[in-house]
Amino acid sequence: MIAALLAAAPALPLHEAGKYVAGAFVAFVAIILVYVAIMAVKLQRMGKELNELSAAMGITNLECLDEYVRINKRNLAAYREGLSDLPGVHCLEYSASERNNHQYVVLEIEETTAGLTRDELHAVLHAEKILARRYFFPGCHQMEPYRTECPGVAADLPETVLLCKKVLVMPTGTAVSEAEISVISGIIRTALEHADEVRAALAETPLPGS
Repeated sequence: MIAALLAAAPALPLHEAGKYVAGAFVAFVAIILVYVAIMAVKLQRMGKELNELSAAMGITNLECLDEYVRINKRNLAAYREGLSDLPGVHCLEYSASERNNHQYVVLEIEETTAGLTRDELHAVLHAEKILARRYFFPGCHQMEPYRTECPGVAADLPETVLLCKKVLVMPTGTAVSEAEISVISGIIRTALEHADEVRAALAETPLPGS
C-alpha cells in the first residue's frame, strides 16, 4: 500500500529537492546552535550557584575552625603519647612559631631501628582496617612520563627517595577519637614488638595494602 502511494506521488525535480535538503540542513544546524547556547547559559548559572554553595560551606567551616583545630591538636597529642617510646617511630612536630590546623599526623618509620619498613607497617594497619596512607608515594620521579624519560634520576634524589620510603600519615580529624588512637597505637606497638613474626607472615601471605 505504502509502496504504491510512493510510486504514484510525483517526484520533485533534482534542483527542487536540493533546495528542500539544504533548507532542512540549515534548520537542523540552527536548532543545534540554539541548544548549545541554552546549555551554555544554564552551565554559567550553575557555575555561579556552585560558587555560592562553596562559599557558604567555606563560611560554615570557618565558624567551626577553632573546634577542628582543637580536635586535631588533641589527636596529635594522643598519637605522640601512644608512640613516643617506640624506637624508629618519629611523629612530625609542628613549629610553635607558626599557625597550623594540624590536619596531618605524619610518622617517619626508620626501618633499622623500628624493625619493620614503612610499607610493612602500612600493610599491617590496612589488614586491621586502619586507613593510614603512604604519603609522597610514589614519588613524581617514579610516575609517568618521568620514570620512562628519566629512568636513572633516582640516583640524584636521595632525600626524595628516602622520604618516599618512610613517611606514613595516620587517620585523624573529627571522626577519630582518642580511644581509637589508643587502639591504633597499640597495634603499631604490637607489630613492632613482634617484627620478625610480622615480616615472616607478610612474606608468606601479603596483606592488603602491602
